[in-house]
Amino acid sequence: MGSAAPLDDPTRLDRLRQRVRGTDDWRLRPWLFPIALLIGVLSMTALDLNGSSVSVVDPGADSGLVAGTPRPIRSDEWRVRTPLIVRQAATGWKQQVDIAAGAHDIGIVADVPVRDWATVVRPHHWGYWVFGLSRGFAFEWWLNWALAALGPYLLLYVLTRRVTLSAGLGIVTAVAPSVQWWTNSFTGSLIGYACAGVAALLIALREPGRSRRWWLVVAASAWLFACAGTLPYPAWVVPLFVALAPLVIVAIVDGRRGGALTQRLITVAAAGFGAAVLAAAFFLHHRAALSAISSTVYPGRRYENGGGGDLVSLFGSPFYWYVARRSVPVLVNGTNESEAAGPMMLLLPSLVAFAGITLLGMRSALRRRAAALACGGTILLAWFVLPIPAAIGRLLLLSQVPPDRLLHTIGPIGAVSFGVTAWLVARADIAQRRRLAVFAGVVNFVTTVLAGRSFTINAASLPDARVVAIAFALSVAVGVTLLGWLRSGAIALATLAVASTVLTNPLQRGLGPLASSPALRAIAAEVAAEPSGWWVSTSDDPADIALFTASSAPMISGPSVYPNVEVWLRIDPTRAQESSWNSFSHIMVDSLDEGATTTMSREADILHLGLDLCGADAAAFDIERVVVPGGDAVPTCATDVEVLDGPNGPLLLATVDP
Repeated sequence: MGSAAPLDDPTRLDRLRQRVRGTDDWRLRPWLFPIALLIGVLSMTALDLNGSSVSVVDPGADSGLVAGTPRPIRSDEWRVRTPLIVRQAATGWKQQVDIAAGAHDIGIVADVPVRDWATVVRPHHWGYWVFGLSRGFAFEWWLNWALAALGPYLLLYVLTRRVTLSAGLGIVTAVAPSVQWWTNSFTGSLIGYACAGVAALLIALREPGRSRRWWLVVAASAWLFACAGTLPYPAWVVPLFVALAPLVIVAIVDGRRGGALTQRLITVAAAGFGAAVLAAAFFLHHRAALSAISSTVYPGRRYENGGGGDLVSLFGSPFYWYVARRSVPVLVNGTNESEAAGPMMLLLPSLVAFAGITLLGMRSALRRRAAALACGGTILLAWFVLPIPAAIGRLLLLSQVPPDRLLHTIGPIGAVSFGVTAWLVARADIAQRRRLAVFAGVVNFVTTVLAGRSFTINAASLPDARVVAIAFALSVAVGVTLLGWLRSGAIALATLAVASTVLTNPLQRGLGPLASSPALRAIAAEVAAEPSGWWVSTSDDPADIALFTASSAPMISGPSVYPNVEVWLRIDPTRAQESSWNSFSHIMVDSLDEGATTTMSREADILHLGLDLCGADAAAFDIERVVVPGGDAVPTCATDVEVLDGPNGPLLLATVDP
């Protein structure tokens, strides 16, 4: 194969654009896609619709479920974060919240909104201050998915100037199972902020000097990097920045004008300094909580080795329609639906096509950017597959990243890499494009079929004929894109991606049981009448747990990313049981017989705290209210008992005097 001529001549580029079918979309305005996303977000906000599974709490007629299937497996959403947001609204959006045995900085827990200056790096929270609780929740919900599409779109558009290609692959990123089955507020926001930050930085690097436009895009880049870098899940934050770093490095060193390198270094330094200042201010604001988290057994002292990632999940996203259509929880590849959810694996065909481009000897600035993205993706794949020691992983902070969590990051990196590579391939002659498209399509077909034949739902395999048909459709879409039909290929890939996850989340109006629960209203009245003293619940029903998390009562039980050490030392002064309580936990209180010794045991991320609710440790916790399921015995030291209307039957509220 001979080498192609340089592709930086504008006249030659125009001829190539006219020659390559499906790429003549320069007439489309680049702002149309962002405007369409914004209209969608605002429309769903106005209708007070979201995709929460909160109807699981009380699936009756007043649950608010409009359509679809609520997902019990998404307990981090409907049992933890959404109830915490309801609690925040009831208590005034304060930073310090009394839950999980002592005061906790809720602004660092599960990305829960706090109304203070630090919200400057939490734009996805701003809807709560504008629209109120319910519609603010809807705004955040849809903005999360919109950002997952918008960030890759902006980055791809800056690199390729292809509107349809960029929009299609943005949609592919946002609707991937790895995004749709993880319904945290920062699932899509992180992707959006990081990719948009790099896009803004690339624009700034093209500016000739420190003009007004330069200052604007540098400031935008710094702010977006700070928004991404301060999100509370390093296992997603770190690999995304690691994978995008080679692209920034190439953009810095890849210049032609004399003296431009100094300007580019100043640009990156200015954006980095601005991001560092914002992030440092945020971390200082939450320094006590961050210090406590770093001292925990988990996640603070966790170090991971590379390798062991599930290749079936990595290549299995085209078959997730068979998962989403189920109305009951299932085991996927031996684990739950969220853990097994992967991206549309476009990184592999991108790497295959890029290898062909390298053999062809094509020369252009875009090729170097494609190489940088391929390098970033390869680093992630290596950590996912190879048994790399944690000591080596620490060089890139990947020792903080469990390999299976890379499923979330490989998706956007693969989509952007594939888009850049496809546009690069489109510049080759037709014979070269055909060979690259066929080769990448065949590789994609074989790997997808192998993944599909190993893909299991409740240990049952998928029908071979359907596996082959789905793999063929995906491979044709990949091949068509690489052949040069960029518009058609992007639309086909986006359609396949949407089809695989369209049934994932329900359509919910408002916050259902968390907005209308009689038990919550009764608890709020009790707290307002007598605000002192701590509460515990001995119910292990997830619906009851969600309600008490949402209540305004100061609860010993509840979700805790880090412990309040001072409170735990009241009952464990020698730290004999520190390995149990000094970790991420969902605290559940078990009532013990009078005179029994306090116990602590862990079941995955659940800390079972056994207490004599009339004993000395209950007094040390300052427990005054105990809620028990109807029919269970109330503590012997109860001085008064009321009946609450819980989601699954009556609950008994006892006032105790330990």
